[in-house]
Formats: sequence, structure tokens, C-alpha cells
Amino acid sequence: MPISAADLARSAVVVSPHYDDETLGCGATVLRKRAAGASVRLVFMTDGGGSHEGLIAKDELIALRRAEGDAAASRLGLDQDHVFHLGEPERGLEARLAEVSARLRDIFAACAPQEIYLPYRGEPPLWSSDHRMTTRAALDAAAAWGAPVTLYEYPVWAWYSWPQVALNMRRPSEARRVLMVTARGGLGARLWREMNCRVAVGDALEPKRAALLAHRSQTMRLREGVGWPILADVAGGEFLACFFGQYEYFRRTTVQG
Repeated sequence: MPISAADLARSAVVVSPHYDDETLGCGATVLRKRAAGASVRLVFMTDGGGSHEGLIAKDELIALRRAEGDAAASRLGLDQDHVFHLGEPERGLEARLAEVSARLRDIFAACAPQEIYLPYRGEPPLWSSDHRMTTRAALDAAAAWGAPVTLYEYPVWAWYSWPQVALNMRRPSEARRVLMVTARGGLGARLWREMNCRVAVGDALEPKRAALLAHRSQTMRLREGVGWPILADVAGGEFLACFFGQYEYFRRTTVQG
């Protein structure tokens, strides 16, 4: 079901596990909401310090990724005072679930959004613990806040499953990983059954690309000769292509308060 023009004008908080998930999962939707006059806040949960461990000093990486997040948010049309950095260590959210849920609850209470965007609860468990913990924290925070709100769950690593990406037999190790994600996450066709609404990307496609490029550490090899991984490496580029089709897809539910 398409999201209506009235929905696009509703206020929202986007909760992003890492610097880049906001753009990948719902960047075009944010752009279209801002064009419709909606107030949008963005919460980055983690500090970015785990993406390229051993390839760059951790403090430098954390500062770099925070700056990239601010730049991407600006390209998505957000004011800097509407961007929150919780600064939690990557892969450390589960140990601090109660604390981060309370911080999110306070943000929801202060902003009073009509919508909350959060990672899809069916994200696979292999590499996306931050995604799954972000979803739990956001759901707990929404319940504790207690106001009626519409939830939009956006998939990120759920796209790294068959048939969303092909089983490339020329890359057998990756094909095995894709099959493992598909099987262990119970994904595949179920993903499409659960995505019950969509936003047409339209003329937000190129601005979304520009916002993702602001995440330079994820889209460019900033250090040559050290095996610097980027998003375009995943599934030979098919994973990244999932985010630049005609629509962004969501699982929409409501919290009645």
C-alpha cells in the first residue's frame, strides 16, 4: 500500500543503528517528508567505531563517521539541532538496552512524533545485532512513552538474502553466507509478505544517492592497499542496488498508547 501525501506530512523520528542505515533504509522517505513540510528528527544509536577496526585509529574513525552522519543528515534536509548522537559502542547495545531505551523514550517524549522509523524486526541475527537491539530499544521506548504512534520498520541487512540478492556461484563463500542469512533469518519470500507499505522514490533518488555518498568511509576506499571494505563490495553490488529501486518498503504497525 502506498503511503499517502497526508502521511508524508506527519512528524517523525528516525532511529538508525549506524551511520548510513538512515539513508539506506528510508533516505528517500525522509527527503519526501521534508519536502512535504514534515518535522523529522534523526537518532544515531552507535558511535561508528567498529566498521573498519584495525585500518584506522578508532578515535579518528569515530570522529569521521559522526561528521559523515551530520553531512548525510544535512543532505536529507535535516537541521543539525534535529540530529541526536547517542554514541553507544557498536555491538554493545544489548548490554545497555535499558539505558538506551530510556534515552529514546526521553527523545520521543520531547519530540512527540506521529511516526517512528526503526529497523525491521526481522533483520538477520548474523551481523546485525545493533539493528535488532535498536529495534528492541525503540519498541520498548515507544511503549514506555505511551502515546499513540505509527511505526515504520525499514529493512537493511534483510535485503542480504535470497532472492533479494543472487546466489553467485562464482563467489561460493558469499553464496553460503546469503543462504545462511536466508535460512537463519527466515527471510526470502517472507520479507515481501511483511512489507505492507511503500514510498515512491521518484525525484528523491539522486538526493538519496548524494546523502549516501556523504558516508565516505562506507562508499569510498579511504585507505589504499589495506582491504578497506565498502558497501558496493557486498554481493557484488546487488545488495546496494536494493536501496535504489523505485520504492522504499516498510512494515507498518501502530502503537495505540
